[in-house]
Amino acid sequence: VDVKFMVVRCIKNQKCGGLSDRLKPLPAYMMIADLANRVLLFHWTKPASLEEFFQPPENGLDWRIEGTPVSEEEVRDDRNFVNG
Repeated sequence: VDVKFMVVRCIKNQKCGGLSDRLKPLPAYMMIADLANRVLLFHWTKPASLEEFFQPPENGLDWRIEGTPVSEEEVRDDRNFVNG
């Protein structure tokens, strides 16, 4: 199965704004991922991991990049990321 991903990331050395600045475009990210037939994932480590604030619902959709079938090559490829 050929699964493509769209990863919204905020990592060290990037200007991402505050938490609300990153959450405001969430509906647009969801729409773009849907239109592009991509799975939407989040990888935020700045200023703290997103999991410090939110947890995926039990038995629900897990939006975290950890534990997903994203290859190291895809992680290094900036075309798969949206800097949020």
